[in-house]
Amino acid sequence: MNTTPDNSDWRRGQRKARRVNPSEFLKSKILLPSLEIQREIAETLSSAQHEIDLMKQLADKYKTQKRGLMQKMLTGEWRVKPDFVKSYGK
Repeated sequence: MNTTPDNSDWRRGQRKARRVNPSEFLKSKILLPSLEIQREIAETLSSAQHEIDLMKQLADKYKTQKRGLMQKMLTGEWRVKPDFVKSYGK
C-alpha cells in the first residue's frame, strides 16, 4: 500500500500524517549550514529588510503627497487644465 497521498489528496487539503516518536525525533540529525553561510544569509536578509523598510517609507511619502495634491484639487485651490488631462488619455 502506498502511504504517500496523490496530488488530488493534497489539493483537497487532505494528508496522511505519520506520528513520530519523540525519542526517534531527538536522535535525528539536523543539518545546518556553516556559521559563515549562516552569517551571509543573515546579512542578506537584513539588507533586504532594510530595503523593504525604505520602500515602505517612500510609499508613505507618496501617499501623503497624493493626499495633499488631491485635497488642493478638490477644494479648487489648484486647477487642472483640460489639455493636460487629454494628453494622458492618448
